[in-house]
Amino acid sequence: MRKPLAVAVAAALAIVAGATPAGANDDDPGPRPQRPPVTTPGPLPDKPPAVGPVSKEDLPAGFASWEAMFDEQHRLNDIADRIIAAGGAGGGAGYAGMVVDPTLHDVRLYWKGALPDAVARAVEAGRATAPVRVYQAAYSDEELRAEAARWIASGLVSDAYPKADGSGVTVEVAGAAAVQLPGGARTTYTMRYGQGPVVPLEGEPATASTFYRQQDTSPYWGGAQFRRPGNWVCTTGFAVTDNEGYPGMLTAGHCGTPGEAITTNWGPQNPIGQVWWDWDYQDIALIWIYSDVQGRVYTGPWNSSYGRSINSAKTNYVGNYVCVSGATSGEHCAVKVYYVSPSDVTVKAERTKNGACAAAHGDSGGPVISQSTGAAFGYGIISAGQSSVDTCEPGPFGANDGYHKVHFKGLKFALNHFGATLRTHPYY
Repeated sequence: MRKPLAVAVAAALAIVAGATPAGANDDDPGPRPQRPPVTTPGPLPDKPPAVGPVSKEDLPAGFASWEAMFDEQHRLNDIADRIIAAGGAGGGAGYAGMVVDPTLHDVRLYWKGALPDAVARAVEAGRATAPVRVYQAAYSDEELRAEAARWIASGLVSDAYPKADGSGVTVEVAGAAAVQLPGGARTTYTMRYGQGPVVPLEGEPATASTFYRQQDTSPYWGGAQFRRPGNWVCTTGFAVTDNEGYPGMLTAGHCGTPGEAITTNWGPQNPIGQVWWDWDYQDIALIWIYSDVQGRVYTGPWNSSYGRSINSAKTNYVGNYVCVSGATSGEHCAVKVYYVSPSDVTVKAERTKNGACAAAHGDSGGPVISQSTGAAFGYGIISAGQSSVDTCEPGPFGANDGYHKVHFKGLKFALNHFGATLRTHPYY
């Protein structure tokens, strides 16, 4: 069974609209209860080995492994990070977008008008280690975001977002017929047909016992399934220390309400903690974990008992590849970013293989990562799916249905909002 989507879809579309309605930022309605003093837990049970295999499924040509591909991506992203720090995004009205595709082995910056001096210097510095190409754009990112918001507000489209090259807006519709924007379009646009609505990926539990992703133990890892009141299930994201020093887990905002107790999903429903803080408008939440957490995430299939150590949080760029690792559909690494909102708040990605699964119901809140030798880097928190497919591996629900596209929230954005510190772990 699936949760009715009429209200949930409207909320998800509001998330990607790019404008904050009145009162939407009032995410902390009142003081939370006093918690007991922070304590150091005693000896905890051993957890399974931290490193498991990485599939070569849909690996881009020219790379021997996903680790090799991600190593190239990290090298290029570091250059892009320095350009952004110099004022590349939001530092000038002419910024249009950035594409960092490891298969192209370069960084592409799109700008309307002349580059500011600081950005030009960062571009030249980046060229010492990799090609950095600068292209003139027809529109700025600010102009295109405003136009995308008009399309979404019309209620006629499934989604709308700026193109990273600044050439216009991509408009997605569920049907096969073109739609007209009331008042007329103000920028160039491209229409994609047969693109379904954006759907939160919460799910109902099945009835049989499985393995560690489905029945995690303390110290808890990200990527494990948990149950909330009403028998809805979601996935833990990343282990953190919250702003008061308590162990916590990040997850999706629609996966709980402050004060709700959460438990493991299978067999004995052991208490894990409670939802402590959420921001529903941006679909992020913080869980207070009663025992302890560890800076690792589960990888591999939905019933895996292995994972990766988390090294640090990374910034997303259009063209990047990520591994989506929810507890229902498991890990999928051939997922490519096609949109990143300002400040890395909302990211949209899709499987590179047509019709392939990127996420399924119950994956909400799970980690989005990249992998390197022994370690993983955090990119985001799974929020919603789009474009239905029936190609997911039958997971704990025994169903193949899922989504070809996945929307997620940037990890750095979530950490900053909650004032939380990412838990990391030694890796090898």
